[in-house]
Amino acid sequence: MSATLSSSELSGQSDQTDLLIEQIYEATHCPELWPAVLEQIGRIIDAPFGFVIIGDPDAARWANTPAFDEKTARLVRERWLTRGAYPRKLSQICAPRFIADQEVMTLEELRGEPLFSDFCFPSDLGFGATTGLELPTGERVTIGWRRRFGAEPLGLDELKRLDSLRLALIRAVWIGARSRQRGMATVVDTLAAVGMPALILDGDRHVLAANGLLETIKLDVAWSGGGFALRDPAADASLRDALERMKSGDTGAVTTFPVKVKSGRGYVARLLPLRSHDSFAREAAALVLASAGARCAPPEALLRSLFGLTPCEARVARALASGKSVSEIAANESVSPGTVRTHVRGVLEKTGSNRQIDAVALLVGMPLSLG
Repeated sequence: MSATLSSSELSGQSDQTDLLIEQIYEATHCPELWPAVLEQIGRIIDAPFGFVIIGDPDAARWANTPAFDEKTARLVRERWLTRGAYPRKLSQICAPRFIADQEVMTLEELRGEPLFSDFCFPSDLGFGATTGLELPTGERVTIGWRRRFGAEPLGLDELKRLDSLRLALIRAVWIGARSRQRGMATVVDTLAAVGMPALILDGDRHVLAANGLLETIKLDVAWSGGGFALRDPAADASLRDALERMKSGDTGAVTTFPVKVKSGRGYVARLLPLRSHDSFAREAAALVLASAGARCAPPEALLRSLFGLTPCEARVARALASGKSVSEIAANESVSPGTVRTHVRGVLEKTGSNRQIDAVALLVGMPLSLG
C-alpha cells in the first residue's frame, strides 16, 4: 500500500498534471512532439515504453517514446496486439479509463499469452495498461504504456495518474483526426472552386474526401469493393500502379495519365501525393481530373495545401502558370530574378518536376507532352 501524500506533494502532482495536459494539447498542433510527451508520462509511472497507435495493422500509424521505434514497428506489423485471448478479453472491458493488464487476465494467464511470452518479455518489456477509442473515421486508437521486464505491474496510484491525463490524450487524438479531415476537405473544395473534380485516396483506394463535382463525371468512374476506380481500364491500371508505389514509400512523384471516356474530350488525371509531417496522417494522394485542354492558374491556397509550398513559392508558381516570365515575376514582386529562381527551384522540387515547363504543365492542367 502506498504512503499517504502530503498536501505539498499533492499540489506538486497537480501542477505536473496541468503541465502535461498543456504539452498533450500542444502535440495536437505539432505531432512531432508526441514522442517527448509519451516519454514524460512514462517517467512519472516508471513505464518507459509508451505508444499511440491508430488504425488496423495493415494501415496503422503511430507515435512512441524515443528509442522504441523498432519495437513499436514490430508490435504493429507483426500483429502482436491481435494474437491470443488477451486482445479479445481486453475489448470486452468497456470502461472509460486505463485498463491494467492484471484486470484482463491473471498474471499467470498473461505470462502464457503470445503478446507477453513471445514479444514483450523477449524485448525486455513487462506489464502495463491501455485505453482506446474509435475515431470519426471508424479507425481504432490504442494508447498505452509498458514497464520493463521484471517490474511490478502498474498499481492504483499509477493508474490514477494515467486516468488524470486520459481525457486530454483522447481529445488530442480526436482533434488531430478532425483537423486532418478538415485539411483534406479544404483541398478538394478548393479544387471544386476552380472546376476540377477531385478526391483524396489512401493506398487501398478508400476515399478519404471528395468534392461534389465527381457527380458530373459519375459515368466515367466506378466503386468496386468499397474503393474508387476509373472505368477506363488503362487509366485505372495507371492509378493502381501509382498508389502501389505510394504504399511502398515513393511519396514524391506526381503521376499524370490520360482518362478516355465514351463521349467528350476526356480528362488529364493527376495523382498528387500529399506530404505531411504528421506521424498519424495516412499515406494519401489527391486525384485531380481536369478536362483535356483546360487551362487555369490554381489558387495559392491550393498550391500550398497540395505541395507544401511556402507563400512566396506559391505566388511564383501561380505567376508561372499564368504565363509570366521570371523577369516579370521579379518586377511584380520587387525582388531580384535570382530570388525568383530560388523559389522556382523550390517549386520544381516540391512538385516533383524536372523542368520549369513540366511544373507549368502540371499547374495549369495541360498534358505534360505539350511544349
